[in-house]
Amino acid sequence: MTSRNILAFGLIALAALMVPTAGMAADFDGSRPLLIAIIDVIECHPGGDCEKVSPRDARIPRFFEVDFKAKEISEIGDAEEERRSEIQRMTRQEGLLILQGAQNGRGWSVSITEANGDAVIAVSDPLSGFVLFGACTPR
Repeated sequence: MTSRNILAFGLIALAALMVPTAGMAADFDGSRPLLIAIIDVIECHPGGDCEKVSPRDARIPRFFEVDFKAKEISEIGDAEEERRSEIQRMTRQEGLLILQGAQNGRGWSVSITEANGDAVIAVSDPLSGFVLFGACTPR
């Protein structure tokens, strides 16, 4: 093999590796509905007291659905009436999809890494704050 053939083969192999990555990024760019599974929850109070809690103890559902067309995020669970919240702002910046909203005296923000679907959610009210770590999958 000549060095020119090796270079051409290397470029083709590199392009082939990049195709699946580009397809995966599209899964987390706001073009498809997502399911977010909550993995860890940290609860914080004024004065810097923070502790890891279970989603159940924090009264946070384990799963959320993000419907970009309806501009809505909703819980998935056993509740007779699932809670829903309007996505009031959505932006893409530096490889992140950022969603924001407010409801019932609480503000929330979701940051989704477009490359792999990792999610960090912050929820706050005047007395406490929660940081949720999760993972997304296309719905």
